[in-house]
Amino acid sequence: DAFLQKNLDSGHICLSKSPMASLVFFIKEKDGSLPLVQNYQVLNAIMVKNHYPLPLISKLIKNL
Repeated sequence: DAFLQKNLDSGHICLSKSPMASLVFFIKEKDGSLPLVQNYQVLNAIMVKNHYPLPLISKLIKNL
């Protein structure tokens, strides 16, 4: 709770009302630290994929 409150207060994170989210949790390391980990598997499964690749910026500039 202290980590979340500290980061909410500092503005590094904020509450969201988005219908889509990803799981966030901590994994205890051997040295005792608790890095924040985010699992995007569920979010990636519902994302709409691009049907074509984005053009390269260099090609766009050539066309100007």
